[in-house]
Amino acid sequence: MNVFINVLLTFSIVYGIYIIFCAILSALADKELKERGIYPDENGDYIIFCGAESLEFLIRCALWATTFERGKIIVVINGDDETSTQIAQMMMKKHKSVIMRRN
Repeated sequence: MNVFINVLLTFSIVYGIYIIFCAILSALADKELKERGIYPDENGDYIIFCGAESLEFLIRCALWATTFERGKIIVVINGDDETSTQIAQMMMKKHKSVIMRRN
């Protein structure tokens, strides 16, 4: 019985540290997005208008920012930018909350 309590207590501590770590990363990602002028809309969705140079970074920041809430990441690509399209498609395959739209 004592071993079970120790294992349960250890698991609870590790899980608590993980939740605190995720909360800190979520706050930092939200701050980075706001510094770049990307704010969530009324539904909690992030709409990203960006070129290929920082698109993957911004998508990852938006994913971290929506860790504790429901929200979609909508990537709007202007024209026929192949690099941005490839990055967005790669992220769409990995994460179901990423949506790509063409402008």
